[in-house]
Amino acid sequence: RNHDIKGQCIAVFVTTVTCATKIDKLKIDLQELVAKFMGRYAMPTEIHVVAELPRTHNGKIARGYLTSLVSRVDLLKPIDTSMIKNTSILLELERGL
Repeated sequence: RNHDIKGQCIAVFVTTVTCATKIDKLKIDLQELVAKFMGRYAMPTEIHVVAELPRTHNGKIARGYLTSLVSRVDLLKPIDTSMIKNTSILLELERGL
């Protein structure tokens, strides 16, 4: 998505090892950590906590799908999901945005 100052917003998809009950605190902690080590300009504007990330058939994170999901303007245009192995999580990701 576009950002007035940065040009593009920084979106982060996060999975947790255990069940995270304090999602809001996790998001704030992550923003503070990025601001401390990378600078405030690199702070993510969108943080999505998900159960699992979409992966390709050879196990890599489907970054292209996540980019398309976050940046798409035309909601009626379908996103290509032919290379994604675990398609069961796609609905959860789309509902979360």
